[in-house]
Amino acid sequence: MFSKIIILTSIFINSAFADAPIIRVSLKEILDRGPHLNDDVKNESLNIARFVKDEQRVRAEFKPKIDITLGVGPINKAYGDAVASTNSDISEIGNWRALVVASLKGIYPLYTWGREGDLLRAAKHGQNYASAKLEGTVNSTRLKLKEIYYGVLLTNNLIEFVSEGINEVELIIEKVKKKKFKKSDLYRLNIFLNQLKSKQIEIKNKRSLALDGLKLYAGYDKSLNIHPKEEWLEHEKRKIKSLDYYQDLLVENKPELKQLEEGIEAKRLLAIGERKSNYPNLGILFKYEYSYTDARQAQQSVFAYDPYNENSLIVGVGIKWDLNFGISKAKSQKINIESEQLKYKQKYAKHGFAIKVQEKWRIVKEFKIKIKNSKKANRLGKKLLSRTIIGGGIGLIKAKEVVEAYEIRAYTYKDHLENIYNYNLAWAELSLSVGTEVDPILLTKKL
Repeated sequence: MFSKIIILTSIFINSAFADAPIIRVSLKEILDRGPHLNDDVKNESLNIARFVKDEQRVRAEFKPKIDITLGVGPINKAYGDAVASTNSDISEIGNWRALVVASLKGIYPLYTWGREGDLLRAAKHGQNYASAKLEGTVNSTRLKLKEIYYGVLLTNNLIEFVSEGINEVELIIEKVKKKKFKKSDLYRLNIFLNQLKSKQIEIKNKRSLALDGLKLYAGYDKSLNIHPKEEWLEHEKRKIKSLDYYQDLLVENKPELKQLEEGIEAKRLLAIGERKSNYPNLGILFKYEYSYTDARQAQQSVFAYDPYNENSLIVGVGIKWDLNFGISKAKSQKINIESEQLKYKQKYAKHGFAIKVQEKWRIVKEFKIKIKNSKKANRLGKKLLSRTIIGGGIGLIKAKEVVEAYEIRAYTYKDHLENIYNYNLAWAELSLSVGTEVDPILLTKKL
């Protein structure tokens, strides 16, 4: 039921924009613009901005730290001083006046045991990690766009083939009606004709869904009538290089390997930085205190402490030492464990990706051979159908044989097209497994 709703919705949307002018785009054009407008890629790119903020946070952490206190509150009015207490005016102690209090203290770091540099480098490796992850998402999106693009071309071929078949069968039926054939032959041909028409609608619906998917993944507006520049799916030969060549490209370009490498280094530096947080930091210490009220008489004696009327500044060199050995040690050990986990994953990934490249390389060569065989079969199926149609039109061949010839032709043609489609897709998957574009057509030709 759900799939029927999707198909009906797709038919409605495409019919609504049927009058819109067709915009022809090549695969290269789609691959150049599509991944950068895809929502998954946009979402992944935000991670880079997050690591940039981490770098800014580290720089701010090692700038002067200042604690400021400022307040205003009521205080009882009273005159007098501590040295000459006989001058105190106790009679007005019930009156209220304002008290202003301000305090400023902090440290300007001079030496932090290289902790700032460790954390900054960790943040930079974090940015590289996010960039590599983004590159992997872009590559996956490129594969999806190729798959959809080639899929649209495949449906174009199938629709054309089925449309030609419908026309040919209708002509045979007209010829059969004019001659005295068995009704069973006519029934069989009409059944086959309706099957072809049903298949035609099914393929058209698939093409509509594929075109919608192409717009979605390439970031085109839904109202645009986007179509591939090429009309048909065709076999274009590519020269495949040695397996060692692609294995070398894997080591140099695979984003997932870069991701692991950057992640391991970032974790290592974070662990060192966390451990160094236990070391004492040398810096310039400063402290300023101010308070004022007209409710208390300022104490002029150097021997008197006056918290209500004060203005003092202290500056010197000293150390700041945060003693939290247990917490820092636990955090550092946790980060080291995560780093070790990534190392094991890296070792497995290198071997696994190498096997994947070998697999995709073999698949490209496999479909190259399959296309040769299916091409021969397709040519023979076409000859068989042509002869059968001629015989059916003049009454020498029964309807059953005509239907069987079409089935053989349809199978050989579909098999050949699927081999071409899979061959194109195999090149796309080889590019994904290597981590960079290796399809000779996309590297040398403007599609």
